[in-house]
Amino acid sequence: MDAKYFESLYPVDSWDKDLEKVVGYIKEGNSLQLIGLPGVGRSNVLGLLAYNKAIRLRHFPKNHDLVHFVVINFAEIKERSYTDTLKFIFLCLLNSLRERELRTEYEKVDTIFKDSLSYADELVFAQNLKNTVEYLAIEKKLTLIFLCQNFDDYIPQVSDRFFTLLRSLRDKAKYRFSAIFSVARSLEEMLEPQILSGFSDFVIGHTIYLPLVDKPSMEFRISYLEKLVGEKISNNVKEDLIRVTGGHMRLLIVSLEAILGSEKTPNNISDFLLAQKTVKSVLISIWQDLNPSEQVAIRNGDLTDPYLSLIGLVKDSKLCLPIFAEGLTQGLFKENQAKFLYDTQSNTIKRGEVVISDTLTKGEFRLFRYLLEHQGEVTERETIISAVWKDDKSSAGITDQAIDQLIFRLRRKIEEDPANPKLLQVIKGRGVKFSQ
Repeated sequence: MDAKYFESLYPVDSWDKDLEKVVGYIKEGNSLQLIGLPGVGRSNVLGLLAYNKAIRLRHFPKNHDLVHFVVINFAEIKERSYTDTLKFIFLCLLNSLRERELRTEYEKVDTIFKDSLSYADELVFAQNLKNTVEYLAIEKKLTLIFLCQNFDDYIPQVSDRFFTLLRSLRDKAKYRFSAIFSVARSLEEMLEPQILSGFSDFVIGHTIYLPLVDKPSMEFRISYLEKLVGEKISNNVKEDLIRVTGGHMRLLIVSLEAILGSEKTPNNISDFLLAQKTVKSVLISIWQDLNPSEQVAIRNGDLTDPYLSLIGLVKDSKLCLPIFAEGLTQGLFKENQAKFLYDTQSNTIKRGEVVISDTLTKGEFRLFRYLLEHQGEVTERETIISAVWKDDKSSAGITDQAIDQLIFRLRRKIEEDPANPKLLQVIKGRGVKFSQ
C-alpha cells in the first residue's frame, strides 16, 4: 500500500470519535469489533491506522512508533486451510515490518518464517508465530495490532483453534496485542460459543458501530473527486446527493461519479441514480447483508429491530437512506422465492443465485447440508451430532443446549420469522425436520 496515496484521500480528523474508541480498547489491551453496513468505510478505518501517519500521531501522540499495525485481508485466504492461515499471517507480519523499514525485526522474523517452511508442519508454524510475537512485543517493545479485514469471508472456515491461537499470542505479548475484526455483525451472533470461547473475554462487548456518514472524510472525498476530474459540482446538487444517499460513503462516491459522468444534471436525482448499475449494486449489497427476517420487517414497515438502528440504517423509526427506501418502493430488491439447494459440485448451499453458505459457520453448514439431503425426514439428535461434530475427537460432551443453539443460529439466517419457523421445525421428543 502506498501510504502517501492513502494519506491524500482522508483528512486527519476522519472518523475521529470512532478512532478514539478504537485506541481506548487498544490501550486497555483488549480487542474489538468494527461493525457497519457494506460501504460505510470499515476497511478505510483500518487502512487509516495502518497507513496514515498523521492520524496515528493524532491518536498515539506518545510512542506512536511502538504501535505496530498488521493488515490481514482474510478475503485472500477464503476456503484455505488453517496451515495456510498461519502462513498468511506470517507473511502479512513480514510485509508490515518491511513497509515500516524495520530491517532488524524484518530479518529476524524472515529467518523464523523460513525455518517454519522447512518443517511444513502446522504446530511448528503456530509455535514460531508465538515466538515471533513474543520477540516483537517483549524484546522490541512493540504493541501489535492485527487488523482483520473482511473477516466475514473467513467465518465459514474459522475454528476454535484460531481464537485459541490469538489468546496465546496475547499471552506471549504480555497484553501488547490486540485484534480488530471488521465484520457486518457481531462475532457472538455469527459464531457458535465454543468457537469463540478461547478469546471471548477480550473481544465480546467491545463493539464499535460505524455511522453511515463521517462528515470530514465525506467532504474531503467530494473535494478530492472534483479536483481529480477538474469539475465543480453545484452546492444544490451536492446537498441533494448527500440527502438521498444519507451520506453513505460508497453510495455517495458512486453517485458523484455518475453525476460527473453525465452530460447534464438530471431533474430527478433519485430516478437518475436508480438507473445506474453502480448505485444499484451498492444498494443490493446492503439489502443482501440483511437476514431474511430483517428484510421482511423492512418490507412491512416494521423498523423496530435494534440492529437496524445500531448500523445507522434506521433512526426514529425511519430509513436513513432515502435512495434505499425509493429502491424498495420501485421493486429493486426482489423477493427470493427460490428453494434452498445443496450444490454437490461446488459444495455450497444456494437459494437461487445467492450463496447462503458464505454466511454459515462449519457447524451450521454441516447441519443445513444434512437437512437438505434428508428433507421431510425427522432427524434425531444423535444423528445431528454425528453429522455436525463428526471430525471432533469426542462428541461425548455435546449437550442438548449446544444443539439447540445451533438450530437457533441457523434459523436466524434462513427463516423470515425465526420465532415462528416454517422451514426448520423441532418435533418434540423426536428431533428436527426441514421442509420447504
